Amino acid sequence: MWLLTNLYRFLSVVICCWALLATPFVTFANSEIDFDKAYNEAYSLMALNVNLAFEKAETLLETAVNDEERMKTLMLLANIQHSKGYISSSLYYIIRAQRIAKLKGDPDWIARTSGFLATTFRNYGLIEESR
Repeated sequence: MWLLTNLYRFLSVVICCWALLATPFVTFANSEIDFDKAYNEAYSLMALNVNLAFEKAETLLETAVNDEERMKTLMLLANIQHSKGYISSSLYYIIRAQRIAKLKGDPDWIARTSGFLATTFRNYGLIEESR
């Protein structure tokens, strides 16, 4: 009887500690899933209603919690503006994303933003700037 009682207490403490330690990770995972869901929704809307996609992407930028989410959303906004033919606005968003990437020193995001920027310059005949 004594062994069962102490084992029960021990397991109760272990489970409570695990629940307290795991809660931040579960919350983080849920916010990441929510961001991805909202991002995919805005991206999908781009083909149907570009203005609504832009509004959703702006809201997504306001709620971004880390630099990667900000860069991803800024690239989406740049893509939306590019599809609408708004070159200056598109460049504004992509340059903002590139600044964050350079500040982080993230070579993957630097490459993504640089590629998008070069493509945008080339699409508008700015060959020299694309280099």
